[in-house]
Amino acid sequence: MTVALFVQIETSPGKRDAFATRVSEHRGNVLSKESWCQRFDVMIPKDRENTVCLYEVYDDEAGFKAHGETQHMQEYRADTAAMVVNRTLLLSTLVE
Repeated sequence: MTVALFVQIETSPGKRDAFATRVSEHRGNVLSKESWCQRFDVMIPKDRENTVCLYEVYDDEAGFKAHGETQHMQEYRADTAAMVVNRTLLLSTLVE
């Protein structure tokens, strides 16, 4: 069953652009290396100065779990740890 992940990330003040750059690099890694990832969008809300949102779609929960275990995910998390104040995840079943 296809799953979708919506992530709202609050960055440290003044770090949103640097975070957006790094998460865009991460997006490229995910889409090129994870066949189970169908979609990965990076969004910058207009009304929230320190917020970046992600929308990701995976073939199934096993693909989502595999995503979290990849080397590039571990590197992305390490690289952005100091930029992130809070991260809210909403994992859902995609209605098709």
